[in-house]
Amino acid sequence: MNFLNQLIGNFLLLTEDQALKRSLETFRIDEIVWDLVPKFSRSFAVPLKVDIEVDEPQYFNFRGNKMLVSLSISNLIENALKYANGQEVLIRMTSAAGRLSLQIIDHGIGIPKAELESVKQTFYRGSNVGQVKGSGIGLSFAQIVFKDQGVDFDIRSNHLGTTVSLLFPKF
Repeated sequence: MNFLNQLIGNFLLLTEDQALKRSLETFRIDEIVWDLVPKFSRSFAVPLKVDIEVDEPQYFNFRGNKMLVSLSISNLIENALKYANGQEVLIRMTSAAGRLSLQIIDHGIGIPKAELESVKQTFYRGSNVGQVKGSGIGLSFAQIVFKDQGVDFDIRSNHLGTTVSLLFPKF
């Protein structure tokens, strides 16, 4: 039932688009990550590591919808942990040309090359997910949110392991 509630909640958030665009605030991306790490460390028996190499603290600042950005980052971390096959998941934050780069890297089952674009479509699930539960909404939701917030979103996979990259605009 909790899964269904989360699913319905995600759709409701997307339908409230105009109200959400008005609820912009300035917040720090690293604080969202640090808030999520303990939650996932308790829920998954997969090592979760955070690596930060950022030159200036202001690169963590972002102006957007904190609730949607947090939910989207949460979806991406949860996906990495679910499909990691027990391997460590790395959250890496670096600065590049005055912008914050956030990568979520797993060494799990990966995404077949032919499906890299398809997995971003709502309700699409990879052909290799097996018995791992999911709805096919998380990546689609995250992509919509990040595009709306002006964040570059990219997924790469070498058939084993997946890297989701976010490049936030200059603050």
